[in-house]
Amino acid sequence: MVIDPDINPLSFPILEHLDASPSLLHALQSVSAAHQHFFDPSQMARCLEERGIAIQLVQREIANPPKHVFPVFLTVLMLGLSTAWIEGPVTQFGLQHLYGARALVDIMLADSSLPKENPSVFGFTIGAYLYWDMACAFLVPSSEQAPIDNVDLFLGVLQTGSEYHPIGGYCTEVYYHLSSVGRYCRRVCDTGIRNVEEENHLENMLLGWKPEGDNEALVTIGEAFKIHGLINLAISKRHALLTDPSDMDDFLSRQHIDPALLMASILTPPHGCGTEFHTEEDPSVREENIRKQAVQVVPLTSIIKMTTKLFQEITTANGVTYTQPLGLVINNEWVAAKSGEEITVISPIDESQITRAHAGGASDIDVAVKAARAALKGPWGGVSGTDRGKLMLRLADLAEQHTKTLASIDTWNNGKRVSSACGDVGELTDVLRYYAGFADKLHGQVIDTTDKKFAYTSREPLGVCGQIIPWNYPLGMAGWKIAPALAAGNTVVLKPAEQTPLSILLFATLIQEAGFPPGVINVVNGHGRAAGAALAAHEDVAKIAFTGSTQTGREMMKLASATLKNITLETGGKSPAIIFDDAELEQAAKWCHYGVMANQGQICTATSRILVHESIHDKFVDLFIQEVQKTSKVGDPFSAETFQGPQVNKAQFDRVLSYIASGKEEGAECKLGGQPYSSATGKGYFVEPTVFTGVKDHMKIYREEIFGPCVAISSFSTEVEAINRANDSFYGLGAALFTRDITRAHALAKKIESGTVWINSSNDSDYRIPFGGVKQSGIGRELGEAGIAAYTNIKAVHVNMGNRL
Repeated sequence: MVIDPDINPLSFPILEHLDASPSLLHALQSVSAAHQHFFDPSQMARCLEERGIAIQLVQREIANPPKHVFPVFLTVLMLGLSTAWIEGPVTQFGLQHLYGARALVDIMLADSSLPKENPSVFGFTIGAYLYWDMACAFLVPSSEQAPIDNVDLFLGVLQTGSEYHPIGGYCTEVYYHLSSVGRYCRRVCDTGIRNVEEENHLENMLLGWKPEGDNEALVTIGEAFKIHGLINLAISKRHALLTDPSDMDDFLSRQHIDPALLMASILTPPHGCGTEFHTEEDPSVREENIRKQAVQVVPLTSIIKMTTKLFQEITTANGVTYTQPLGLVINNEWVAAKSGEEITVISPIDESQITRAHAGGASDIDVAVKAARAALKGPWGGVSGTDRGKLMLRLADLAEQHTKTLASIDTWNNGKRVSSACGDVGELTDVLRYYAGFADKLHGQVIDTTDKKFAYTSREPLGVCGQIIPWNYPLGMAGWKIAPALAAGNTVVLKPAEQTPLSILLFATLIQEAGFPPGVINVVNGHGRAAGAALAAHEDVAKIAFTGSTQTGREMMKLASATLKNITLETGGKSPAIIFDDAELEQAAKWCHYGVMANQGQICTATSRILVHESIHDKFVDLFIQEVQKTSKVGDPFSAETFQGPQVNKAQFDRVLSYIASGKEEGAECKLGGQPYSSATGKGYFVEPTVFTGVKDHMKIYREEIFGPCVAISSFSTEVEAINRANDSFYGLGAALFTRDITRAHALAKKIESGTVWINSSNDSDYRIPFGGVKQSGIGRELGEAGIAAYTNIKAVHVNMGNRL
């Protein structure tokens, strides 16, 4: 065979020794080249084009195929399938690709000139099915042995007429040869290092192996495996001979082919041909037409636009290596953003780029909402409350098993200390288990009216719920929103914060593993102005649950109002802490420190306004500063000694410093901190814990939410003054009171205008207790029994028992 460099510059020597038509050999060459695209970035675009062409050539070649070319047909199928397999995890894309392979075989056998009773054709089909089964086992890490304990999976049976013949011995030989080659090729792919002695042994083994036997189907599949193995060895050699292995790392960090798109190139017949394939008299005209049609199936520009990767192997700063998803999860599939836009994910610890994640937009949100709506009307709608609860418990268990990885990601991406990040995973699992218990306990009422009327109510899910979570507690806030929605039977489209998407995307893989039906939970990462706004405005979204700033909350409410959506908002805060003269001062100082300095001060309920009775003001300030100096160790959040890590990003870092500068300019006394903190590396968005005293009520640091490790302390004289000043804010999220007089505490708790009041503590929230704000701090409640009520509608049913008109 002559390789045409204008068609494809890549060649495989094995192709020159096969007995098949030029078009079929071209198809095998092309699909082999497509297989190599994963290893050779310089040929990627050409190989992708050739992959589509190969399938079209095969489709046209089946008009009158002689038996001796069946191995080539099957090899094209194998390579076409394996190029799809390598693009994603087996657990995720396996069924899709197996069904795709079956569809391709059906196309190849659809022509009426292939008699159905032909035993070779029938055997070929069985052989193809056998390959799919075996492929499931080959895709394991090179260091592992493929499982061989399932006799039915690997040995199978061959049906001829009404008899079944075991093919175990022959299949075992096939399995041995191809799995040996497969493990070697995977090892070369992983390391880039060749073992020439092993390579020669495998190549000689394949070249010397001549599949024989009375059964033509087994000979066919054996020959196909032989070709397949030799091609893979050739590809592995080329991969190992790259001049600089780092070139491949750089390429793989930027490129990924969407498996759904590639599968479309296999399964879509040429335009206008349906499933019938007609042969023109002039083969050259036919082939040229096929080439044109093949490119039309999946335009090359579309493929190149979709080459952003969906997964990346990452090692966190504390040494945890894992596979990071980067795409969007829609209908249980990982997909690229339609726009091709990405978000650069930065670690605030050292300002380094971690990766780039897909940035979904309005079109992605629309697809996700449609998937969620279909799930609601389909399989999810029929899942019982008990089974919903079991799925949620399974998800909680999986999250708990991945605590270290999830926490490491959030520490690296968010900057919070690792012990706090572990606590966030615990919050997530606790909330999932709490609401899992509610899933089969939602009920209505029977309402007594008159003797001739019967009435009852039922609790029903709202529908598709759009949920937008903040960057300060990614996993915890996801749990707050997802858990009650699922327990009540809703479906979800979740948008993570664009600053901290990574832990949520990994959590999405656990959602898939837990077994939730497609479309129940969809995750669309993206910018708020695009994905968030589209979600809030979408006409098929029944509810929006948002946590974020007050300004953004207002915009969410405007967008949601167009369709009168159910809405829950948890927005900003400027929470006061009031320290009375009878308070236990050391405990008050400790709790107030925790209430404002935890999580780098990035807490919506941070008690950042501390009002202290004038008689104990100075003593409290001294105790508070001592507590800050003792506890608020700033530095590497992966260190066990660190209490305070960096602010989440440069924008938040600058915001905090601007408020500190404002406090100084307006005349407050900076008693501690007030500067950027210089880390050991000189990098990172670290701020010194800052304490202001002598703060007046008109100052920005007293009135506005800073969201950083900065506290404003002032004194008061009377109880009335303290309450009036505490309530003098358009925020109303949280407040804290410190007093030994429990009667006064209860009385004042009623007078404070906030959704939560802590007595003798601060910010020790509990998932069993409702949480939310008043005034401009939010609408509605999350957590507790109120949290699940927020995701249900009450339906009233009136039954006439005899009233007649």
